Amino acid sequence: MTGAVLAVVLLGPGAAVIVMTAVLVLQCFMFADGGVTALGANVLNMAIIAPAVGYVVYAGLRRLCGDGQRSLLFAAGFAAWCATVAAALACAVELAASGTVVLRSAVMAMGGVHMVVGLVEAAITMMVVAVVIRSRPELLDRSQRVEHGVPATVAFGAVATIGVLVFVSPLASSLPDGLEHVAHKLGFAAEAATPIAAPLQDYAVKGLVDQPWLGTVVAAGVGVAAAFAMAWLMARMLTRHALHARR
Repeated sequence: MTGAVLAVVLLGPGAAVIVMTAVLVLQCFMFADGGVTALGANVLNMAIIAPAVGYVVYAGLRRLCGDGQRSLLFAAGFAAWCATVAAALACAVELAASGTVVLRSAVMAMGGVHMVVGLVEAAITMMVVAVVIRSRPELLDRSQRVEHGVPATVAFGAVATIGVLVFVSPLASSLPDGLEHVAHKLGFAAEAATPIAAPLQDYAVKGLVDQPWLGTVVAAGVGVAAAFAMAWLMARMLTRHALHARR
């Protein structure tokens, strides 16, 4: 799951760009996922284009369909699908511009695969938003904002995160993602550069090779902790900047 539209729905478009950029940087340097030389393209596609397209579609559908829960879920799901396909098509254009593959072939292959991938993205986005509607509706409607306090908020997030780490992360698929599938299909997979060494490369822990599921859980846990620390530091810096600007 990319999560660009989920970030848009919960945080707004501006914060979604910051969050997605932080996630991609973290994935790159901690897990060797994406590659350093591709980081700029990944940020453009998944941290800028995807949230922008998702926000336009989501906001437009909310205005057209009203404020009901069903319309909200539909808007979030369709926006997630559109954002996924838009990011994939942007990648196809970049591949063609680099001379790696013919534009028509890249667009057809990337677009076709990610139309299916987008359905999964839409389904997961809708499920998460549905849970948020039931448990923390103020995150979607700022007029209903309720102060839960920092300890309660952290506890809520910690419980949800532990559940995902223990029960979901071991189910991560080892199959190629959309871009890897297209790379093998169109014959340019061999042109990929060798990734730089990373502490938890491929979301695994070297000392737990015999227990890959546990290695995945540990790697995911470290990644979540790093993401939390990064988000907390960014929030502190941005909050201080906003306070100084008001003064």
